[in-house]
Amino acid sequence: MSSLNRLLIESASKELFELVSACASGDDLVKKLEKDPSRLLSIIQNIKVEENGSLAARLLYQVNPNDLEDSEVKKVETTLRNRGMLNRTCESTISLDVEGGASVEAHKSILALESSHFKAMTRFKEFEDGNIKMEGMGLAPEAYQRIVDYLYLSDEKRKDFVSIVNKTLLLQMAQLSSYWALMS
Repeated sequence: MSSLNRLLIESASKELFELVSACASGDDLVKKLEKDPSRLLSIIQNIKVEENGSLAARLLYQVNPNDLEDSEVKKVETTLRNRGMLNRTCESTISLDVEGGASVEAHKSILALESSHFKAMTRFKEFEDGNIKMEGMGLAPEAYQRIVDYLYLSDEKRKDFVSIVNKTLLLQMAQLSSYWALMS
């Protein structure tokens, strides 16, 4: 019997239950969906997020940017984010090349779900390729890093974010937040 027998909600299709039960582990399911992502959105729409948070996060990071309009994807992201289950360093899917030759790792799906700037960029080759040049704005690399960190924080931790960040970065972070059109 699969260790994933409690992954899906009861109303999920028989086909999804068969796919999941054919997998020996969460890693097996992730690998299967990486090779054939056609069912990934269906899994995200039918996953029991509360019971399978870390696997749900790994699957969320793999969602095709074209599927981000689906309201269930945003619900999963919000649930995981508010439970502190998103991990920026886990299997990153995009690198932002910023000032001074530094890079900031993130996930395409999180950037696009949290920023209308990145949502619009999903149509561009650079976004698809997973490498975006962000140089030329004259901002400190740490400002980019901290804003990306913010995108992964729960609503509760976001409230305290400004009080714990380096005050010399606040103006740059505000500029970047405005430029990226972060969603609230």
